[in-house]
Amino acid sequence: MTETGILLESYPETVVIDGSVYSISYGFKSGMQMDIAYHDERYTMEERLLNMLKIFYQDKIPENLQEAVNRMLWFYTRGKYQPGKEQEQKNAQNPFKRDLREFCFIQDGELILSAFWAEYGIQLHNTEDNDIHWWEFMALFAGLPENTEIKQYIYYRTCDLKGKTGEEKKRIKNIRNKIAIRKKVSDADMSPAMRLQKRNEGMLEYVRRREYEYRKGQNAQN
Repeated sequence: MTETGILLESYPETVVIDGSVYSISYGFKSGMQMDIAYHDERYTMEERLLNMLKIFYQDKIPENLQEAVNRMLWFYTRGKYQPGKEQEQKNAQNPFKRDLREFCFIQDGELILSAFWAEYGIQLHNTEDNDIHWWEFMALFAGLPENTEIKQYIYYRTCDLKGKTGEEKKRIKNIRNKIAIRKKVSDADMSPAMRLQKRNEGMLEYVRRREYEYRKGQNAQN
């Protein structure tokens, strides 16, 4: 997206890397799969990134992995992720920067389905992936009224407790415990100190190795 904004431009359906155009999985269900892959704590962060790359590039990952990762993160964060602009990204509102996780597409699935049906008349379950672009889906998600149950969940999970009375803090914490996003392993690698720009270099060598093994296996099958 450029300065003309989201209303005056087409949503990206391809990315360009080293002069070559690559098809991408741009639909909302693919975006949700990427989000689920990123937060899947059964895997290391390197494995999560590789799983996201396979979803995004439809198993045809570009040779230039650094740029492949950069373009994937740019798309996933709806243009907010810009390599080399770490200070700007520190305060950017995107899914990779949530200190308190707002929602889970698996755990909150029914709430999201019902909210989209009630507010927009969209039956997400029966909607094809590419019928709604990931960027449009997230814009609609953000625009859901605050009184919808999913937005209430997000509020209680993330609201600042500073300045609230002791009784109010207790009430909010009780609600948080009831609606907390379930963890499968630990939060060790989900620390807010984890910065995508810094992690990319460490991930790439792992991804290169796994992608080499993947390509080798594909060639052997052919």
